[in-house]
Amino acid sequence: MSHGEERKKERLKELGSRIRARREELGLAIEQVSEKTKIRSRYLIAVEEGDDSISPGRTYFRAFLKTYASFLGLDGSKFSAEYQEIVEQSKSGEPRKAAEVKPAPEKDVAAHPAAKTSQAAGPSSPGETSRIPAGTAAQSHKAQAARSRRRPTGAKRRRSGAGWAVIALVLLAAAVYYVLSARPSFIFGPGGQMGEEKAPATTPPSGEVQEPGLPEPAGPVDELPTEPPAPVIAREDPNAEKTIWSVDRTPLELTIKMRGSQESYCWVSVYTDGKYAFERTLVPGEIVELKAESEITIRAGKPWEMDLILNGQEIGPGGELGPVKDLVFRSNLKSE
Repeated sequence: MSHGEERKKERLKELGSRIRARREELGLAIEQVSEKTKIRSRYLIAVEEGDDSISPGRTYFRAFLKTYASFLGLDGSKFSAEYQEIVEQSKSGEPRKAAEVKPAPEKDVAAHPAAKTSQAAGPSSPGETSRIPAGTAAQSHKAQAARSRRRPTGAKRRRSGAGWAVIALVLLAAAVYYVLSARPSFIFGPGGQMGEEKAPATTPPSGEVQEPGLPEPAGPVDELPTEPPAPVIAREDPNAEKTIWSVDRTPLELTIKMRGSQESYCWVSVYTDGKYAFERTLVPGEIVELKAESEITIRAGKPWEMDLILNGQEIGPGGELGPVKDLVFRSNLKSE
């Protein structure tokens, strides 16, 4: 794992911890927030843990983050922008800094002392000519020769000129990029005709930054659905001792919630993708989560004492009061 990814995980965990601290400060449970915001508990937990790798993707994670923060009375747009900044910095390594161009130092060439003396004294009379002693003239020539030696050579001047030319080209390219990205429809209209104006593209709300590399949503981030499409589940009862559920999802995610009465005990034998998982007695109030690629099979002694949730959708109890029952959950899709 790169340093950028590690830093990103740390910052996302810190971002989620602020959300969780606010929820706990308000005395709210995850289930209460889920009921009010219509966002499933698993996504709320992912936001608090800073896990943006959860399906269906970062765009939905960002929408959940904003909605969750706003519900808790925080600035949802600020949290969304901060998440975007974390993602961008993890890709670039470090924030980019604008290059500083230092102006060239001004050269302060002082006049030769002999020249100053000559200018200050001036001719003693209208007919006289100011004279510089021979020693002073020799010193003046030596000073001029030293200044000549200090002047940059032709190669240095050419390198300096090339450097300024490169800086000018970079600035020109940045200006062209800004103009093209800001108003491309103004420069090139339909058919490539210059000067034709198009209707402005939809821009994200103030404070929102579109994440690079992800497809553009159909509308602003606020208009994104708070939930991915619900799974399509079909039920089949071949006989009183067997029920089959089929779902258009893979992997399969099954949650078993035991009821809270004192008699809500249920013996189960579980297989996932044809392999033995475990066999034991579930107790009142216990919650078990199972996952498989294509099939989950459960033989349950008292299926009516358990409530089932398949891929986030409640499908009711495992069965009615009666004999031991086989519960089969299958995926209609092939795993990628």
